[in-house]
Amino acid sequence: MFFRHLKTGLLLTAIAGILGCSEPPVPPEVQLAASQEQDLWGSGAAVYAPAEYQHYRESLQTGRTLLRQEQDKWRLVRNYTAVQQSFNAILAEGNTVKALSLNRQHQENDEIRVTNDQLRAKIDVLRQLSASLKDSRLARRKLTESEVLLHEASGLLRNGRNDQARTALKNADAGIEAVVGTIAPLVSRFADTGQIDRWRTQVRTAVSASKRQGGNLIVIEKLERRLTLYHNGLPQHTYPAGLGFNFLSMKLRSG
Repeated sequence: MFFRHLKTGLLLTAIAGILGCSEPPVPPEVQLAASQEQDLWGSGAAVYAPAEYQHYRESLQTGRTLLRQEQDKWRLVRNYTAVQQSFNAILAEGNTVKALSLNRQHQENDEIRVTNDQLRAKIDVLRQLSASLKDSRLARRKLTESEVLLHEASGLLRNGRNDQARTALKNADAGIEAVVGTIAPLVSRFADTGQIDRWRTQVRTAVSASKRQGGNLIVIEKLERRLTLYHNGLPQHTYPAGLGFNFLSMKLRSG
């Protein structure tokens, strides 16, 4: 009788001990990985590091499968050591993905800023040249529209909306190129070294004639809108020249 009660007591003690045992806690790395996944998605990793982000997601899925397998076991025999190691590796991979994504974002931001600055410089040059157009109002309007787009692109970039910033830059560039297409035929002669040499030769010849004959000579530089008066081969006075519309077109008569 005594032994029977003793066995019963030992059995109850063992059961109580078993029931009193708590299961091992899920490693904190599991929750950290969940937060990291949201952070990577929100920071644009899927856009700037798509291949690396996809591999991270696959690693995360593998880690979660391992966690479920361990949780399917009887709680007293669960061992989360392998799970913890897996999620530590996942967290390290996620940190690498984020660093790569941010680096690429910074590179893209720099490229957008450089393009914006280059287009602004183009506009500055074209504004000076647009005064030579027969209808300069059209060029000024297109350049103003492009300037507005560049301003919008800067704002979009500050707000992290890089796709829209690139679109604004593309549209601004299209407007600028339209103005270039209008101006280029008028000013192309002024970039022709052969033509420039001929003009310089003409001026030297005329100055020499003025010196020999003791006469007056007027030299007009179209791009500079400048008139220089020579006497006896020497410059006497320089004046700003108002040349009217379409003054960059070819002369009708020589001399």
